[in-house]
Amino acid sequence: MVWLLPNAKAMQDFKTYLLSMRIAGPKAVDFYLNWVAQFYNYNQKKAGDPVSKQEIERFLHHLSKKREDWQVDQASKAIKLYQFYEKRKEAGSARQSIDSNSQWRAVAVDMRKMLRLMHRSLHTERTYLGWVRRLYRFLGGQSPHSLESSHVKDFMTYLAVEQKVSASTQNQAFNAILFLFRHTLDKNIDDIADAIRAKRKIRLPVVLTRSEIERVFQKLEGTNKLMARTIY
Repeated sequence: MVWLLPNAKAMQDFKTYLLSMRIAGPKAVDFYLNWVAQFYNYNQKKAGDPVSKQEIERFLHHLSKKREDWQVDQASKAIKLYQFYEKRKEAGSARQSIDSNSQWRAVAVDMRKMLRLMHRSLHTERTYLGWVRRLYRFLGGQSPHSLESSHVKDFMTYLAVEQKVSASTQNQAFNAILFLFRHTLDKNIDDIADAIRAKRKIRLPVVLTRSEIERVFQKLEGTNKLMARTIY
């Protein structure tokens, strides 16, 4: 499979990232790269150029006219992953040692006070503050007062893609950060629906084997046994 982007190294680095994080297998990874290449070519941009949400939606709408729904979904995920990958790379190279520890400590104290004022359990308090610490480490010490919805979206994607948390764990993290924004930072979180969501595990029901059912029948008599066998 061939992509048309002139910056082949950017695509190779992205491919390495996808494989190392086990986001896509060797067979599927080239499709991800191809969707990203098509997206940038469609918008006449190079890898790394800033893109808008409208440009992504316009490309996906164009794609939906001639592709299956699953292909459009795959393309959407590939583009989101590439945008996330670029932000993480930029953050890693431009991260500065910002002395904001005192700001984060003050925020943690305020958040603890608010949790207790709202009569949240000690378990919830510890869990929420734990997620705030993880967010702090993820942001590399960036001031808490500079946080925006995009940071939340990137953290949610990071949890799903790199940490591979469950859907319930990701939801717990979001609830903690939502509390931080609303009740401590006095900010709103805008739409982060395009963040990568953690996959929900499909749990199959546990059923009795034939031999186990027969042992149950052996313990029954009369009408009860007849009813149980009829239902079975």
